[in-house]
Amino acid sequence: MWKPTRQLGLWFQGGNLQQARFYSIALSLQIKARMEGIPTPVYGLEKVYHLR
Repeated sequence: MWKPTRQLGLWFQGGNLQQARFYSIALSLQIKARMEGIPTPVYGLEKVYHLR
């Protein structure tokens, strides 16, 4: 599993070593798509109600 955080450029990836190695390819493609401007929606991302 992987998920971006609200901090720009900070992602979390979890799982055991084999899962992390296998899914790192899919994660890198998703990050590349974001860098190219292709929309990649994240489900379950809550609205922020506070400001810095």
